[in-house]
Amino acid sequence: VPQIQLTLSAKVQQAALEALGSYKGTVAVYNYKTGQLLCSVTAPTFDPDNKPEDLENDPAYKDAYFNKFTQFTYTPGSIFKVVTLGAAIQELQDLQSMEFSCSGSYTLGVDTVTCTGIHGKQKIQDAFRHSCNCAFAQLCEAWGAEAIPKGVEQIQITQSMTVDGVQTAKGN
Repeated sequence: VPQIQLTLSAKVQQAALEALGSYKGTVAVYNYKTGQLLCSVTAPTFDPDNKPEDLENDPAYKDAYFNKFTQFTYTPGSIFKVVTLGAAIQELQDLQSMEFSCSGSYTLGVDTVTCTGIHGKQKIQDAFRHSCNCAFAQLCEAWGAEAIPKGVEQIQITQSMTVDGVQTAKGN
């Protein structure tokens, strides 16, 4: 007889839901050592035993029927910095000696990248710690647009994997 062990933590779930407050979104927390999923909440939410009468038409409940963690896709944002850095570490011999400058914004072609702060001159370790958009834009510019997909491919994020017998979708 197969056994199922639930790893979700009611305390972590409640804390995440409270942290979301009135925001729409999702929070997931997992133990990276064991792969156990500790939290998976999505907002807006509702109690199915006490369903609001205006659930279908109230914009506050838009997408309330969907689990945003498992059913939505998101723009990579800062999480992609982990991918970029992982690939850059493998590809760029001089990465540790590179210096980046953050004044709060950085013009890249016709686009302007903004940052959450002004971090000044920094090495890659500090840029990663600050999640500095300006530094990562400069890294990508110096590395070259054609090198980034190659680096990403090398760390296999765009390939399907099997995890505990479950086939994952390819990343993109």
